[in-house]
Amino acid sequence: MYQLKGTTVNTSPTGEDTDYAFQVLDSSGKVVVGLAGSSQADKDMWVESIERATSLEPSDPPSKEKTKKKSTSAAFRLKKAAAGKIAVSGVGKKAMKTAINEETKMLIDALKTIVCKVHDQRKADEIEEHLIKIILKCFLLERNGDVTMEDFLKADAPLREAFELLIHMRDCRHRMSAERASENLRKVHLLIKQVENIITGLLVNHLKVRTPERRLNQ
Repeated sequence: MYQLKGTTVNTSPTGEDTDYAFQVLDSSGKVVVGLAGSSQADKDMWVESIERATSLEPSDPPSKEKTKKKSTSAAFRLKKAAAGKIAVSGVGKKAMKTAINEETKMLIDALKTIVCKVHDQRKADEIEEHLIKIILKCFLLERNGDVTMEDFLKADAPLREAFELLIHMRDCRHRMSAERASENLRKVHLLIKQVENIITGLLVNHLKVRTPERRLNQ
C-alpha cells in the first residue's frame, strides 16, 4: 500500500522503454513506485486518478476480516465492477500478472500464442482480458467467503492430467499413430470438459449473462 498524499507524478521518467511510463515521487523526489500504461489514454487515466489522490487525507487499510455474504450490496457490486475495469487496463494487467503464480502466467501466455496463430492478436487479447476478469472474480468470491480454495482445487487434478497428456503427445508426436493421437485428444477433451463443469458449477450463481443490448449500451 502506498501513501499518496503529498506525492507528485513524473510523467516523463528517463531510462524507460515506453512513452507510457510514469512515476510517483515522494516529497524529496524519491521514486515511490514506477508504472506504465498500455496506451496514452490508459496512462492519462492513471495519472489523473493518482494526482487527485495526492491531496486526500490517508485512510485506514481495509479490514482483513472476510465480508459476510450479505455484504454483496449495490456498493460492493460497484466496487467489483470498477476493479474489473482496472484489472484489464495496462497497469491493472501488469499488477494482476504479478499477483498470480508462474504456472498461470505461462498458461495464459501459451493460450494467447495459440489463439493468435489460429485467429489474430485482437482475439488473443480479448481472451486474455476475459481470463483476467474471471481470475479477479474468483479472487473476490474467495475473499468474500462465497467459495473456498478447496473448491477450486477440485479442478486441479483433471486439468493437470489433460496438460500432461498434451505434453506427452508433443514429445511422442513423431512415433504416435493417428488413431492413438485421436484417442488421446478425446481424453483431453473429456478432462477439460470436467474442469469446465467444476468451474461453471462454482461460478454460475455469481455471474450475470451479458445480453447484446447491454453490450451495446456499455
